[in-house]
Amino acid sequence: MPPTTTASPGNIVVPMSTILQALDGVLTPAERDALLGAVVGVRAGQVQPGDLITAQFVNSLLEDINTLQLRVAALEGSAGGPVLVRIEPSNETAVGELLTLIGSGFDIQPGKTTVLMGGVQISAFNLGSDSTKLMFQVPDSFTGLPKTVAVSVKVGDRSSTSLACLVSPLVPQQGGQVVIEPTTPALGTIVVGNTYPISWQVDSQTILPATYRFALLFTGLTGSTVTAWKTAASIVPTGDQQITRGAPITVTANVKVPTGASKATISLDVTSTDGLFHHTSSPLDLVVGQAPAVSDPRVTFDPISIGAAAQTVRKAQITVDGASLAGVQVKFGQTGVIPLTVRLQADVEHPGTATAAGDYTYTAVIETPAGRWAAPIVAPTGNTGVAAGSTRSLNLTVQNTDAGTSPIPTFLKISAAHRPPGSAAPADFTSFIRIPIQGYVS
Repeated sequence: MPPTTTASPGNIVVPMSTILQALDGVLTPAERDALLGAVVGVRAGQVQPGDLITAQFVNSLLEDINTLQLRVAALEGSAGGPVLVRIEPSNETAVGELLTLIGSGFDIQPGKTTVLMGGVQISAFNLGSDSTKLMFQVPDSFTGLPKTVAVSVKVGDRSSTSLACLVSPLVPQQGGQVVIEPTTPALGTIVVGNTYPISWQVDSQTILPATYRFALLFTGLTGSTVTAWKTAASIVPTGDQQITRGAPITVTANVKVPTGASKATISLDVTSTDGLFHHTSSPLDLVVGQAPAVSDPRVTFDPISIGAAAQTVRKAQITVDGASLAGVQVKFGQTGVIPLTVRLQADVEHPGTATAAGDYTYTAVIETPAGRWAAPIVAPTGNTGVAAGSTRSLNLTVQNTDAGTSPIPTFLKISAAHRPPGSAAPADFTSFIRIPIQGYVS
């Protein structure tokens, strides 16, 4: 039991019967009688229920209780053995959390001290442990959690008294990423006033389910405004959506081309409500009078795995026409490598369509180099006999040649063109991703 808090100075009036009642369950009857006998013998000749006492008397009483707790702990352990006074945290702990035992007589030399926790032996302690405290992570060695276990300390052949501790199961830590795969069908020629369905599959590839909200981003506008495009668009599902790993959902935007519009680039922005995960889709260009190039969903590209703190090349949120898109930055005047994973969908993912298995050719271009970028290099340039449901790794070498350190972003487009195995015919479908890219100063 933890030490009792001392009352504030000052005179107070408390019936002795209230104090006696408060001690029920805290001390055993024998301990309480011993305490009261000591108090009465030292400080008063007789105490009657209902007598009025002062704060000074209460503080003396509390001090005696604390002293008695230590004496009882020492007496209940083997003579001269370790003393276990309390456990921190005192209410509850979980597998993997730090637990601290407070007391005395501990010996942290290897093999000298063992903690017994519900039958589990612990003999390795964290740095900072000493003769008055033992620190360790609660082991994942219990069954039937949550449950209360007895905790004691053994030094040599002498053991302390036991204290109770409630142990809960391991609490998983969140981690992972959100993945957005385009699933938009062929849209045909874009006409002002018509409405077009643009869709994506969103998968929360995270340890725990996560809740997301969705928004449309409109950039690269010609002939109309963001407000006009947003007013004419809707998105389904509406509101926040929880997604479990392996159970992706489809997000569909119905976009009406507003009057006066001639061009827009559309992306889906996905953000978890806890702020841990964020990603934007590969942007899709809608140009009035043209049929947009739509990436075939049989091949997708995993999110770039480089970190935000990486050197030369790093992940970053890049502002394009006021919208923040997930992209890549390269140091001005330097060359870096972008790793990328190409993922072929299993045939069961797209029933009724030709298999994704076959031969692939990979290409990459900077859409508007403007003298600031060299042509990117892809390695390897292709793979043959790739099975459906498998992955391939690419490395893209990109070189920033901008001596003027322009902050203007552009797009890096990576394509995977498919042919049937061993065929010399033109590609029968192409999948691609467009990534915002920008130079930066370290």
